[in-house]
Amino acid sequence: MVPRWRNDADAPGLVLASAVDPAWQRLLHLLNVAPSGVAFTLAHRGEPLLAGRRIRVDGRTGLMLPVGVRLTLT
Repeated sequence: MVPRWRNDADAPGLVLASAVDPAWQRLLHLLNVAPSGVAFTLAHRGEPLLAGRRIRVDGRTGLMLPVGVRLTLT
């Protein structure tokens, strides 16, 4: 079985969690609990996220990334 989310972080401390709604719109929570920054790529079920670009999260900070979120403009 392929892990849902995989990263290649260059240092320990990265915590990943995701929340999804019934329409499969997802928020990916990235939290770096280490005191120094970490750079990594992400893959979901083996498919690269963000075309394989590296993401950097500074030490003791975090990000929330929308994945498959649709916007309705009125």
